Amino acid sequence: MNSLTIHTIFSTLIAVSLEANYSVDMQLSKKNLYLKEPIDISIVVNNDKNSTIYKTDFDELIIPNFWVKEKDSNKSQYNFTIYPQIAGRLVIPPQLLRVAQREKKTNLILWKDSYTPQKIIEVKPLPKGIDIVGEYKIDLKVDSRTINSNKPLNLTLTIVGKGNIDDIRVFKLDIKDCFVYSSKPIIKENRYIQKFSIVASKNYTIPSFKLKYFNTTIDSKVIIESKPLDIEVKVDEDLESKDDSYLKYIFLVIGLFLGYILYYIKDKIELNKKDKTIDEVMKNSKNKKVLYKKLLPYSNRYSIDNIMRKLEEIIYRR
Repeated sequence: MNSLTIHTIFSTLIAVSLEANYSVDMQLSKKNLYLKEPIDISIVVNNDKNSTIYKTDFDELIIPNFWVKEKDSNKSQYNFTIYPQIAGRLVIPPQLLRVAQREKKTNLILWKDSYTPQKIIEVKPLPKGIDIVGEYKIDLKVDSRTINSNKPLNLTLTIVGKGNIDDIRVFKLDIKDCFVYSSKPIIKENRYIQKFSIVASKNYTIPSFKLKYFNTTIDSKVIIESKPLDIEVKVDEDLESKDDSYLKYIFLVIGLFLGYILYYIKDKIELNKKDKTIDEVMKNSKNKKVLYKKLLPYSNRYSIDNIMRKLEEIIYRR
């Protein structure tokens, strides 16, 4: 008998010995559920009093048609929450778990591959138009029901419950004549939190937030909603009067500027008309005295003033 054969027999005996000392199982919180309803699943190592599990290694929970969420685990139990994504009869295939034990006689650490048993669950479809399941409560809070004009009001929407809370969509808030900022929701430990800030210059009402879901406890559709909140916006009269004065000053400046523009345009038009009239007067004048009399109305013009002086010199020199 060669050394390889001896080693093989020895390993087989050790493996048989280890196999009798523990078992691997898959445990489910329920086997009949609704679409997207969460169930807890655990990969468990059961060992007897005479054996000691040195270490375990579980790589990944692989289940087609399920969304998997990992939870706290230890070397004897790996915990997950799974959410079925399709309805029907679904199979959870065997999962590989590697277990390490110390063999008492040889003191060696030996690893062995073990598989959990296969499981089958029945998933029922949800009513049309509903994709949230479980049981929830909704709460809406504001900093104050009274706020100063153009100051931000902070609003917090909280939904607490058990179910596929991660699938709750982002809520939108639209209030007429208000500026609304919303943050991305934070989902942690069965709690959904979304924050808003609202700025307004007059009174407004925050509408109710609604969540429609399927309650798996009573097998019925449920709608929960927050109460509408009336917000009073206080206006600072002193600030408002200052703003009004400031606006009046702006409008006065704009009016003066527009008046100057209109006056300038009008003056230009009149000057153009006068220039045309002067040309006609000079062409139609038969003698210098007559021309002088006709130019008197335009004597305030610089260019005409020179002509007038020359005419005066010619006329009165005689």
